[in-house]
Amino acid sequence: MTRQFCACALLLVCIIFLVTLSTSISVEAGTCMASSKMSGKKPPPGQCNQENDSDCCKRGLLYSIYKCSPQAKVIIDESDSAMGCDSSHDYHPLCPNNVVDVSKAVRKALGVPEID
Repeated sequence: MTRQFCACALLLVCIIFLVTLSTSISVEAGTCMASSKMSGKKPPPGQCNQENDSDCCKRGLLYSIYKCSPQAKVIIDESDSAMGCDSSHDYHPLCPNNVVDVSKAVRKALGVPEID
């Protein structure tokens, strides 16, 4: 009887331990916060590409810089959440985190159709 009681008590303790462990361990996606700010520069006349309703950088306006953007920026180098407002980015402002902005050349290379 004592042996059976000890076995039941040990089983109960193990179950409680496993339930506690499984509820206390959780993995959540981290929230990406802006790591710094960048002051916008006014583009030279005619240098901002405004195709597809794109905005141009505004001089003095602060744009958030994200260093925790998705890996897509490494692959296609077009997610401008850490760079922007310069000639190599058509003087477009920085993208928010998790937004991928691709050029026509990248869309064509990936076979992504253009949407009007």
